[in-house]
Amino acid sequence: MPVAAIREPGLILRHRPPLLRPARALLVAALLAALLSPLHATRAAAVPPPLQTWVDLTPTSGTLGAPPGVYAGPVVISRPIAIDGRGQITVDGGGKGTVVTLRASGVTLRGLHLKHSGDSHDGIDSGLLIENGSHNMIENNVIDNVLFGITLQG
Repeated sequence: MPVAAIREPGLILRHRPPLLRPARALLVAALLAALLSPLHATRAAAVPPPLQTWVDLTPTSGTLGAPPGVYAGPVVISRPIAIDGRGQITVDGGGKGTVVTLRASGVTLRGLHLKHSGDSHDGIDSGLLIENGSHNMIENNVIDNVLFGITLQG
């Protein structure tokens, strides 16, 4: 422990820094452990990025180029694009509403994993809701943990 000494003629003063009290030291150690633990990092990384951003950045008649991974829904597609997940893109609805909604013609959805829709019968919460449009290609998708799989309207 560092000791500071002050020397004056005939007098020596020594100063020791105050010790942390045991309870305070335990609290500081617990807070540091919580902030630096892998569990804290996992919680922060648990929220997936939205796939809607990638859909919005894809040009009309273009192919979505998102890297493999888990993405948050819901997703609304309102113009012709192609999404080929190659079995490596998961869209998680987060337990609310429909995971993917199509409102366009000429859309291709291939190789996606759509999961975790809401549970509202009135809202027709689905893995995939096709509201309107024609000439859409839906193939080789996995849909699970949803109220309704694929719902066709219009």
